[in-house]
Amino acid sequence: SRALSISTIILALVHIFQLSSGQSPPLRGDKEIVCFVYHRFNDNRYPSTNISASVFDKQLAYLAENGFTVMALGDAVNWLKSSSDNNKKVVVLTIDDGFKSFYNYGFPLLQKYGFDATLFINTYHIGHKDYMSWEQLKEVSRAGIEVGCHSHKHEHFLNMSDQEMLSEFRADLEKFKAAMKEKLGIRSDAYSYPFGEFNAQLALIVKNSGFRVACAQNSGVINKNSDLFSIPRYPMGGIHATLVGFMEKSNMHALPVKSEEPESTIFTKNPPELVLCLEPNTIDTDQLQCFIHGDRECIVMTDDNEDCQVVRIRSMRKLKRRRTLYTITAPRLDGKGWCWYSRLWINPEVEE
Repeated sequence: SRALSISTIILALVHIFQLSSGQSPPLRGDKEIVCFVYHRFNDNRYPSTNISASVFDKQLAYLAENGFTVMALGDAVNWLKSSSDNNKKVVVLTIDDGFKSFYNYGFPLLQKYGFDATLFINTYHIGHKDYMSWEQLKEVSRAGIEVGCHSHKHEHFLNMSDQEMLSEFRADLEKFKAAMKEKLGIRSDAYSYPFGEFNAQLALIVKNSGFRVACAQNSGVINKNSDLFSIPRYPMGGIHATLVGFMEKSNMHALPVKSEEPESTIFTKNPPELVLCLEPNTIDTDQLQCFIHGDRECIVMTDDNEDCQVVRIRSMRKLKRRRTLYTITAPRLDGKGWCWYSRLWINPEVEE
């Protein structure tokens, strides 16, 4: 969108000045975590999920030169729950699938800057073409990279009947755990849903299976009110894999959401309506923007009361994709930047 592009350009110019002058962006104040997701590095065969190593290098340099603390996801969650270091600017770098390109290009750059990260793997594919080997996984794990679960076989579980979905999902988790214990001798605390798809039942199974956090593929910022079993992550692949976009998102804030309706990611009415209850007197609703896959095709209604700033969002058209994001941005009233939030909708009847 034009409005978002202008704000991105302005923010980039501010950061370029800060980099050249040695200044760092202001600290966040409240505890927040900005999380990114990567897939492939220097692999032009799959442009939509790829980032060039040179751009990744510049992104890491930006973090190193501007006072960010880069943590593995598990450590970041521990920090979020703790009562200390409120002013840290925490960023988490996650990598899905365990492709060889991460080992060849991404991992060496993380070592160059001394940064931790979380690598989500699907154990069925380890050692296959384009995927890392178990020996390579041992190496990155010993170097401090957190290895998380991206399922065993990376299935479309939501395509199954309810009974089959629950049975297959539990069995898939057990296969992952067994492979990790046998090959790496470790257990994983973090989960990443295949294709970013999940519902309340799958999230509960993940939680009851001993995982402490689970990642989706909607974008946004993590804060104290976030559901730790639907963690948002900004994608860094294809058109999103830029230095300017990375700089902008690294300094985003969480939209102050107190509650949302409906809870389910699976919608029954098309187009679905999202109702957000926000902390009152925190954002400028007059400048609130809504996007659906980059287009401003949203109907937005707001209503203020003492306890809640209500925002209702609905697409102008029926949703035709399997996965659709409602993305909302708005400036903070205190002038300390912009807030970002996105909501994932899933239609399992649409084939991938």
